Amino acid sequence: MPRGSIPGERRGGRAPGTPNRATVEVAEKLAALNFDPIAAMVAIATDPGADLALRGRMASDLAQFVHPRRKAVEHAGDGGGPMVVQIVDFSKLGDDDG
Repeated sequence: MPRGSIPGERRGGRAPGTPNRATVEVAEKLAALNFDPIAAMVAIATDPGADLALRGRMASDLAQFVHPRRKAVEHAGDGGGPMVVQIVDFSKLGDDDG
């Protein structure tokens, strides 16, 4: 009897969304120190006395928690080839007297 997984089948490993050990350790250390990095970033972003560039950077970094980053989309024509763009001047349609 054949052994192994069939193409596309997933066996074993962590379930999707489960953090690895290093992530868990960092979260536990931050919790033990009673430190919330997101709250610290918000404090910097909203501090009028902080450097404007730093405030902008914090706001930009915080935005990813609210809005997903946009990915580049590559456009291709039929079969992955170059796209064909056809420009039609509709104002010239119907000008014939016939």
